[in-house]
Amino acid sequence: MAPTVRIRFQTAVTKQAVQRAAQRVLATLAATTATAAAASAPRRSGFLASTVGAIPPNGAAVPARTGTGPSPRRAGVILAPGPQAAIAYAAASYALAVELHQPFLLTAAIAALGNAAAIVDREGF
Repeated sequence: MAPTVRIRFQTAVTKQAVQRAAQRVLATLAATTATAAAASAPRRSGFLASTVGAIPPNGAAVPARTGTGPSPRRAGVILAPGPQAAIAYAAASYALAVELHQPFLLTAAIAALGNAAAIVDREGF
């Protein structure tokens, strides 16, 4: 079982400030990941890269859409995260197959996590 850290806050204001800072860190990590993934996504038509994005904590869901052209491609629905999660995604229906052969999202996430300490430091933790 993974270790658990429990912190008691003296005031609700302190707790809320820490929660907001944590949400900003998550949002920054997701946005950084999405930016790098979109830049490094394999490009044949550009549709895959156009479906890469990020949703911050408590953000709105992304609706499904269909591309244009002679053989339109589909992008699925991305559900909204809760207050303690952020999402970096590639919504193209074939994104997983591409990711398995030519990783672009995982590589971007690993790079973003490598900068996590600097992002946390900026938030004053």
